[in-house]
Amino acid sequence: MKLSVFVLRVCPLMVFVGLWFWPRPATAEVCVVNQTPEPLYFAVATWSNSVQREVQPTSRVCVQGESSAEVVVSSEPEGLDGCEHLVQPGETELLLRFAGFGNCQWLKLVDDN
Repeated sequence: MKLSVFVLRVCPLMVFVGLWFWPRPATAEVCVVNQTPEPLYFAVATWSNSVQREVQPTSRVCVQGESSAEVVVSSEPEGLDGCEHLVQPGETELLLRFAGFGNCQWLKLVDDN
């Protein structure tokens, strides 16, 4: 009985201390580039950071994070006609075509190094 009380009282503290000192993953930049001929509204969000803004043609938007980023693109700031895409940390992806309602075409840039 005493062991179960010890486990219940000490384990949450050990978990908290363990998570506090656990090595955190390095942050990496996640970028998307608007390669369409029209300005579009991009929302790029990782677990810890997010950016929402209008992105002109050939311009990019980046966010730092330790997780993959969810990208939502729409033609209006509060638009419901958008498409979603997942970009991995350290990667840059180009939006080639925006057709709304999930019909976007993306291209991942590959580093040859």
